[in-house]
Amino acid sequence: MKARIAFSIVLGLGTFIVLSIADEHFTSPGRRQTPPASWLIAASYLAVAQFLMARKGEGFMETRPTLVAIVTPVALMFLLSLVTEKNADVANQAGWWLLICGGGLIGAAAASIWRKRVPRREGPNAN
Repeated sequence: MKARIAFSIVLGLGTFIVLSIADEHFTSPGRRQTPPASWLIAASYLAVAQFLMARKGEGFMETRPTLVAIVTPVALMFLLSLVTEKNADVANQAGWWLLICGGGLIGAAAASIWRKRVPRREGPNAN
């Protein structure tokens, strides 16, 4: 379980790489503001990463450790940029940062309701 949590933290840190690449691709020259497509791609990345890391079909409480581990780097980076930059642009982007964290929550919810497929027993003794 500890390895799963440590890898979740690494995947959470990977969100910044995904956001940077998407921002570089979608931002037009001369604009400074991050376009919504970049935020949606980062949220989708976090949802897929959380879905792949969480244990499937064991309930939402079982996915909580990996969810906290994958969202913590994103939340800390937002708080750090809010404290260090001290401008209104970062505060205006709070909804987008919450969207990214919501992506992790969506991935955890999907993993908690995903059922593992159990092979059917066929033959004369099948119940």
